[in-house]
Amino acid sequence: MNKYANKGAVLNAVKMIIAAELRMDVNDLRDGANIIRDYGADSLDVLEICIQLESEFQITISDVKQREISESTIVEIAQIVYNLT
Repeated sequence: MNKYANKGAVLNAVKMIIAAELRMDVNDLRDGANIIRDYGADSLDVLEICIQLESEFQITISDVKQREISESTIVEIAQIVYNLT
Protein backbone atom coordinates (compact mmCIF):
# COMPACT_ATOMS: atom_id res chain seq x y z
CA MET A 1 0.00 0.00 0.00
CA ASN A 2 1.20 3.49 -0.86
CA LYS A 3 2.14 5.40 2.29
CA TYR A 4 0.55 8.46 0.67
CA ALA A 5 -2.78 6.82 -0.07
CA ASN A 6 -4.73 9.52 1.75
CA LYS A 7 -4.74 13.30 1.53
CA GLY A 8 -3.83 13.78 5.19
CA ALA A 9 -0.57 11.87 4.76
CA VAL A 10 0.23 13.89 1.64
CA LEU A 11 -0.51 17.17 3.43
CA ASN A 12 1.74 16.23 6.35
CA ALA A 13 4.62 15.26 4.05
CA VAL A 14 4.19 18.44 1.96
CA LYS A 15 4.31 20.53 5.14
CA MET A 16 7.48 18.78 6.30
CA ILE A 17 9.18 19.50 2.96
CA ILE A 18 8.09 23.15 2.93
CA ALA A 19 9.10 23.67 6.56
CA ALA A 20 12.54 22.16 5.95
CA GLU A 21 13.16 24.26 2.82
CA LEU A 22 12.00 27.49 4.46
CA ARG A 23 13.74 26.64 7.76
CA MET A 24 10.51 26.92 9.71
CA ASP A 25 8.82 24.85 12.37
CA VAL A 26 6.18 22.71 10.68
CA ASN A 27 3.72 23.71 13.41
CA ASP A 28 4.00 27.35 12.29
CA LEU A 29 2.71 26.56 8.79
CA ARG A 30 -0.94 27.38 8.09
CA ASP A 31 -2.84 25.28 5.57
CA GLY A 32 -4.28 28.39 3.91
CA ALA A 33 -0.96 30.22 3.62
CA ASN A 34 0.85 30.95 0.36
CA ILE A 35 4.55 30.13 0.62
CA ILE A 36 5.65 33.22 -1.33
CA ARG A 37 3.23 35.83 -0.06
CA ASP A 38 3.01 34.66 3.55
CA TYR A 39 6.43 33.12 4.21
CA GLY A 40 8.72 35.06 1.88
CA ALA A 41 9.76 32.15 -0.34
CA ASP A 42 11.38 33.07 -3.63
CA SER A 43 11.49 31.29 -6.98
CA LEU A 44 14.56 29.28 -5.96
CA ASP A 45 12.74 28.10 -2.81
CA VAL A 46 9.78 27.01 -4.95
CA LEU A 47 12.11 25.14 -7.30
CA GLU A 48 13.80 23.37 -4.38
CA ILE A 49 10.43 22.49 -2.85
CA CYS A 50 9.30 21.05 -6.19
CA ILE A 51 12.48 18.99 -6.48
CA GLN A 52 11.94 17.61 -2.99
CA LEU A 53 8.27 16.86 -3.75
CA GLU A 54 9.27 15.02 -6.93
CA SER A 55 11.79 12.95 -5.02
CA GLU A 56 9.56 12.16 -2.05
CA PHE A 57 6.44 11.31 -4.06
CA GLN A 58 8.13 9.90 -7.19
CA ILE A 59 6.26 12.35 -9.41
CA THR A 60 7.16 14.82 -12.16
CA ILE A 61 6.15 18.44 -11.71
CA SER A 62 5.89 20.35 -14.98
CA ASP A 63 6.80 24.02 -15.31
CA VAL A 64 3.09 24.80 -15.45
CA LYS A 65 2.45 22.91 -12.21
CA GLN A 66 5.47 24.58 -10.61
CA ARG A 67 3.96 27.98 -11.40
CA GLU A 68 0.63 26.77 -10.02
CA ILE A 69 2.37 25.62 -6.83
CA SER A 70 3.98 29.05 -6.41
CA GLU A 71 0.51 30.65 -6.49
CA SER A 72 -1.21 28.07 -4.26
CA THR A 73 -1.83 27.64 -0.58
CA ILE A 74 -0.20 24.78 1.28
CA VAL A 75 -3.38 22.70 1.24
CA GLU A 76 -3.73 23.37 -2.52
CA ILE A 77 -0.12 22.27 -3.04
CA ALA A 78 -0.92 19.03 -1.22
CA GLN A 79 -3.93 18.52 -3.51
CA ILE A 80 -1.77 19.09 -6.61
CA VAL A 81 0.73 16.53 -5.33
CA TYR A 82 -2.02 14.08 -4.40
CA ASN A 83 -3.47 14.34 -7.91
CA LEU A 84 -0.05 13.59 -9.42
CA THR A 85 0.50 10.44 -7.34
